[in-house]
Amino acid sequence: MPLTASQRLTRSLGQRLSSALSRRRTGVSAETLLPIEIWDCVFHELPDGPLLKISTICRVFNSLCMPIYLIRKGIPPESLAAGDLAIPSSLSAALQLSLYTPPIECLSCQFLTYKVPENLASLRNLIRGSPSIRRLELIFNEDLALSHLSGAMVTPFPRQIVPNLFRDIVYAMAQRFAGPVVVVGWQDIFTCRSRDIRSWKIHQFHFCGGLRNYIRRPFGKRCPSHTTIRLHDGASADVRPISSISSVHVYDIPSITRRTSASSTLIVLNHQYITSLVLGYAKDSLRHSIRGAELTVVLPCITLPALYSITLNTDAIDPAVLSQFLARHKSLMSLEYRAVRTPAPAVPLITPTLALPLLTRVSSPDPANILRLLDALDTSPRLSNVRFTFDRGAPSTTALFRRLAQRSADAPLHLQLVLAADGSAVPLTAGERNAAASLACVRSVHLSCPQWEAAQNMLPWLALLPRLEQVDLASLMASAGEEDKTRFTQEVSAALAPAVEVLV
Repeated sequence: MPLTASQRLTRSLGQRLSSALSRRRTGVSAETLLPIEIWDCVFHELPDGPLLKISTICRVFNSLCMPIYLIRKGIPPESLAAGDLAIPSSLSAALQLSLYTPPIECLSCQFLTYKVPENLASLRNLIRGSPSIRRLELIFNEDLALSHLSGAMVTPFPRQIVPNLFRDIVYAMAQRFAGPVVVVGWQDIFTCRSRDIRSWKIHQFHFCGGLRNYIRRPFGKRCPSHTTIRLHDGASADVRPISSISSVHVYDIPSITRRTSASSTLIVLNHQYITSLVLGYAKDSLRHSIRGAELTVVLPCITLPALYSITLNTDAIDPAVLSQFLARHKSLMSLEYRAVRTPAPAVPLITPTLALPLLTRVSSPDPANILRLLDALDTSPRLSNVRFTFDRGAPSTTALFRRLAQRSADAPLHLQLVLAADGSAVPLTAGERNAAASLACVRSVHLSCPQWEAAQNMLPWLALLPRLEQVDLASLMASAGEEDKTRFTQEVSAALAPAVEVLV
């Protein structure tokens, strides 16, 4: 069969290259065989396999072949020139061969379900050999914690090879920056040291038989609920195991500590699935969660597209930084501010003010802090749910009701009131009666209290709300019997207007 033009060209090129290799020691260069422009035209005609092989012959051929190969694989020339690459994981091995590609600064790598361990190993080697990379993004088509069971490996690998390779990659990136490591997990933002990344525990899985039939521990078998890490200040702490890995972002941020000016490392796990975030320390959050001054540095570097709930445990974040962080998260629906100082500081919590399109709920135990939230967020078009502790006669409660009375009656508001167990049975004062009568925006009230007597003492106040439509006692009635529910419902209905719906 006669050879095609491409095959004749490839054979001729191979003969010339063989001749060049045989005379390598005599100092013959590629330019002496053919001008660079001709080599470039020739290499454009070669298939991918021979092109990669030829790129390993000499530096000149590498500088000509690798851009052709990478552009052929869909990487724009502008991205190559800027060192900002978005590649499939299968290209990481080819990038290791490149000697003249401009230094890579930002690398985004998409992993399919095929050859995950092999591609992770190639990526690890690429990162180790590319000190210029300062921003890394890995996206996995399936949970990386399950990839060792997917059946997509070309050759069998030990069970722990994928977690080990993942830790090696993240560790190699964190080692580039001398400052502490900041980790954003499912809910928390905490710190650790770079060398402790290698001891991270990827949540283990138990194969129970049957194709792709997996049971996550601790169902059936015990699994440690926490792993101990060492913080950047030397203290130890317990963190939750990494239960799944669908993506990871690793990049440098300004230093979060005054002890050093070196950059810190920010690691964001599963950023597209983080729906709630705790900012600052609290008893029920990780005790090593970073605090106000550190959050002022970290928050400008974080964007979480699915975030809809924030619990704020500190007022030490710079108000402008917090405002910018909230403004970037248009999906935010709930903001809870837990009182940190008593009395609340007079300085704004969030500035400048902003209107969040989906924000529906603000919450705080202290009415004074609700005022601080409303000062910044009251223009949010869907804000309709306010939760706080109802303390009769407290100046902060009176001030809050004055503020709510200024809302338009056409902007319905739902109040969630947390009552003390020993709610006052003292008759309402004239000021309290006037405050209740001024709340034309209140359409429904949810009462949360441990005893029926506290809710019973609220009935005279509820009866004064001019446009009340619904009272929810469901949380109070959860443990009551059917007879008690009937009696309580009748008592509430008798105290309120006939049009008010009572939910038990």
